[in-house]
Amino acid sequence: MYCPNCYIKFPSGETRCPKCGGPGVPRNTQSPKSQVNSVRRTTVPLNGKQRWSLFLSSLFGLLLLAIPNIIIFGILLPMQFNWLVFTLGIGVIIIGIYKISSLHELIDGNSYIKSFQLIRVDRVQNSRTYYFGFFKDLGCVTIDAEMFDNAKLGAIYQIQYSPRSKIVWSMKIEDEKPANIISDIKPNHQENISDKQRKITFIQRKELLFMLMRHSILVSLYPIYVIFNPALALSDLNVFIIIIYIFIFYNLGMIVLALLDLISNTNELDNDRLIRVEFTYGRRGKRFYAIFEGNNRLNINEQQYIDLVENQIYQITYSRWTRKLWEAQLLDS
Repeated sequence: MYCPNCYIKFPSGETRCPKCGGPGVPRNTQSPKSQVNSVRRTTVPLNGKQRWSLFLSSLFGLLLLAIPNIIIFGILLPMQFNWLVFTLGIGVIIIGIYKISSLHELIDGNSYIKSFQLIRVDRVQNSRTYYFGFFKDLGCVTIDAEMFDNAKLGAIYQIQYSPRSKIVWSMKIEDEKPANIISDIKPNHQENISDKQRKITFIQRKELLFMLMRHSILVSLYPIYVIFNPALALSDLNVFIIIIYIFIFYNLGMIVLALLDLISNTNELDNDRLIRVEFTYGRRGKRFYAIFEGNNRLNINEQQYIDLVENQIYQITYSRWTRKLWEAQLLDS
């Protein structure tokens, strides 16, 4: 016997708890507390189909990771050992394994269950059709066609998902009554924007510097390529070299735009109506855009894509050259 109040065990011949005097119950009886905990369980093991899907995704990632390592360890290093190339190869392995999120979740073997509000769903057609759901406090996750077709915007769903690979395995509606998606966005009184510019904040400057560094690193790959190919000449142009030049010029352009924003040290400030938001998915990954009436297309992040509401007027702060939307405050309609 054991006491459900004190959670202590006592001999089966006794019917009351020696500590509190309350009635005892058989030891195999589940207490109310443990019943509640079992209902609130937040993790469930992956089933065979889900494990197989993660395995295929992990295998594909490992195969992609093997290509540069075959070039580095199988071709370049045997020709001439170089510590820079060796370090680069080790770095590629470490970063590659870290980035294969499906491999981590396959090893973990669990998925999570939690409730979120569905804000948007989107479909992208490339070589195949991709379906995405955008949940409040969760962000962008991959869903299947059936979930896409049956989705009810604003409803609360209990979803089973893998957080690293951003895959929803199942979703069950909890509250079918659509909630007001913009109810938690408080309108702001329209400010005087006679001054159409605003100083760049420290966080914005930091992000621009990070963008500048990222594109500078990509541009530096070309000199490294030239070092390992000293006989390279303009007469040796081929498709591969032309692609490299296009890649270099694109990143140089992004460096110039980021520098212009940093040197000007100001953002543009305007009141504008949001026409629509756009989402693309391809080799460059996920891209989010906002189309405003007077400012055309601006680059936005995932959270802004979820929060922005079409046909609403916003006070927007954005970079003139890199076209990055920093802030969007909803104004009274």
